Amino acid sequence: MKKIVFSAGFVFITCLVFGQISSKEYHDLLSNARSLYNAKEYKNAAVAHSSAMRAAGPLVTNGQRYSSACYWSLAGFSDSACLQLDIIAASANLNFEFILELVTDEDFLPLHKDVRWKELKRKLLKIAGHEADELVSAIDFVRANNYDSAFYYLNIAAGSKDLTFECAGYMIINQYFFTALEKEKLKNDRRWPELKDKVFTTLNKNYIPASAFINTIKSPKRLLIDGGHYNGHNINGTYATLAGTLRKSGFEVSGLERKFDEASLENIDLLLIANPQPDRSDSLFQRARRANEPLGEFLRWSATYTQSAYTEAEASVIENWVKNGGSLLLILDHAPHGKNGALLTAAFGIENRNVGTYDTLSLDPISDTADGARNILFTRSKGLIGKHSIVQGMDSVTTYTGESLIGPPGSDVLLHLPSTAYDKDWLPETKQFRYRSAAGRSQALAFDYGKGRVVMLGEAAITRPEFLSVSNRGNWKFILNILRWLAREKMD
Repeated sequence: MKKIVFSAGFVFITCLVFGQISSKEYHDLLSNARSLYNAKEYKNAAVAHSSAMRAAGPLVTNGQRYSSACYWSLAGFSDSACLQLDIIAASANLNFEFILELVTDEDFLPLHKDVRWKELKRKLLKIAGHEADELVSAIDFVRANNYDSAFYYLNIAAGSKDLTFECAGYMIINQYFFTALEKEKLKNDRRWPELKDKVFTTLNKNYIPASAFINTIKSPKRLLIDGGHYNGHNINGTYATLAGTLRKSGFEVSGLERKFDEASLENIDLLLIANPQPDRSDSLFQRARRANEPLGEFLRWSATYTQSAYTEAEASVIENWVKNGGSLLLILDHAPHGKNGALLTAAFGIENRNVGTYDTLSLDPISDTADGARNILFTRSKGLIGKHSIVQGMDSVTTYTGESLIGPPGSDVLLHLPSTAYDKDWLPETKQFRYRSAAGRSQALAFDYGKGRVVMLGEAAITRPEFLSVSNRGNWKFILNILRWLAREKMD
């Protein structure tokens, strides 16, 4: 049972009450089940977890059903495991990551000879897309130390006309699916560079029109991605696929692994900063716990988590660089990232709230799930998409929580928040949540600054691989057009 499963069971707000038990008792049941699982007492783990699920009632998530199925499978109760898996397979909007984790999870090895498992796997892979079939086959062959067959299937997926950014991302990063040794063997294989090049070539062909970066190809633009501030998105993680694809389009892409100074921005044309943090997430958690700060959802507004990720000197360097002609794409998500990057927003005259921004009346039916996803669908028909050249020809964009923004005078709003949107934050002094209207605010804006240009997004997931290639949404065109505008390319 992999990482996603353990985290999925702990997404409830800590003040909720489930039936006749408190949220603490509920979380204790889940923790006890996990402990029993770790001790290989699988039947007892399944029974404890089932008690928690009964308490959650209609709020039970697919992640919790996944955990339950793992426990029952290992305990030898295939009927109970398949029951949970059937419910998952019938639910709406399962994402690629969830499906691949499930069908490759070794906790379900006891089910592999069961005809129900084969049907379930077929059903889930059909939802994920046919290139997922090839990826799963490759994973199976890597685990069997058959690297020739693994590369055969990886190459089929890499050349697929239906290859998505999400599938490509999991191929390049090898996220979750392989052990450290297996990753090392893959990356040391002489065929690996050729495979990566094929992936990026296919993505470039599938998603970037030949005319997208005409001037850039003649005179390559140098794009720097910040990775020196414990960023949630960087060139070695979620942006690895984006970086490789843009290289194929004429960009010279590199990652920053240190603090900003004037030298770090020399000869750089575009700078991308996404979700900086003051420290590693695990270190922040330990520091907050030692400081007796409230844990759970409230951590996002704690003194530990809301420290600046940048020094004043760094903010000044970046501001001067933009003023003198640089182009900045700044992405700060929901709390605590609004505070982590506050020195930068202040430098450019942007007012951002360190909040979570929601609108339950504008959920995107394509990506909203029963697990409680919070997204906002921006459509031109509702007047939520602006008039800037970046968003011309786009009819819809989806964001995933984030924060709300107001730009400096003269800035252009790209995504107008609906009048029913609201901001939620936690006030430590009153120990209460605060709810404020986000009407008149935005989640994306663009403006000139001196000789340079700035685009700010108040939401980061929109740039993640799984959302760049969602059908019937303009997310990839949106990001592509932002980069084109910042690179001073002609717009369609």
